[in-house]
Amino acid sequence: MKKVLYTLLIVFLLIIVTGCNNKDTDESKFKEEYESLNNEYLEIEIIDDNNIKYSNIGEIIDIIENGTGIIYFGYPEDPMCRNVIPVLLESASELGVEEIYYLNLNNEFDEEGNESDEYKQLLESLDSVLDNPTIDDENEDTIIMPTVVFVFEGEIVGVHTNSVSSHTDPLQPLTTDEKNELMDIYINYMHKVLNDVCTEEC
Repeated sequence: MKKVLYTLLIVFLLIIVTGCNNKDTDESKFKEEYESLNNEYLEIEIIDDNNIKYSNIGEIIDIIENGTGIIYFGYPEDPMCRNVIPVLLESASELGVEEIYYLNLNNEFDEEGNESDEYKQLLESLDSVLDNPTIDDENEDTIIMPTVVFVFEGEIVGVHTNSVSSHTDPLQPLTTDEKNELMDIYINYMHKVLNDVCTEEC
């Protein structure tokens, strides 16, 4: 009996350690992915404990349809993404958000710009909230990056694209006021995901 309990304890500890290692790997990979481009693009700093989790489209669709989470669509070379991601991470850190699901949608297009079947499925799952202008010749919906989607129990409770209205030049860093405005937007949606805001029923 003791042998069985000992074996179960070892397995349990290995699961915990493996999970932590994956989290640490994603966090450091994301930090390296964005900060390694500081000499070529807008210089930014990514916090170490950024709680980023690299995801795939299947996982993202499952969250949108059935789960709870915060999803960040972006890519490291984009100046607007580089402006907003430190603010998103700081907002999440302030509220104790444990995970932000990250998907670089550039990987979902081939060299000719054709979208993958999985990307089309993602568009369908976001159909009710895609109000951004189209950017292609076929007049189809597309996801402009950066976009952050906030989901609570299979319901999209918020979507935010780009930064703030006063920030018109993505090559320029956000001002302090713009950062604070954007942080307020993110935090408001994050409270909905965390379901920690008292309503009249409290």
